[in-house]
Amino acid sequence: MPGLFVSPHMSGDTVGWRDHLADQFQDNYERWCAGEPLLNIVDKRLGYVPVD
Repeated sequence: MPGLFVSPHMSGDTVGWRDHLADQFQDNYERWCAGEPLLNIVDKRLGYVPVD
């Protein structure tokens, strides 16, 4: 899509965070391509990702 930017947002700075972020992006990209629900969706009413 023209003009689209994908920007990762992950709080904290831990060892291996970049690898984790890349894995999370790849997983959600594959889910999106397959028409499956994405992980870690922010509840905009709450302002964060609710944990089950």
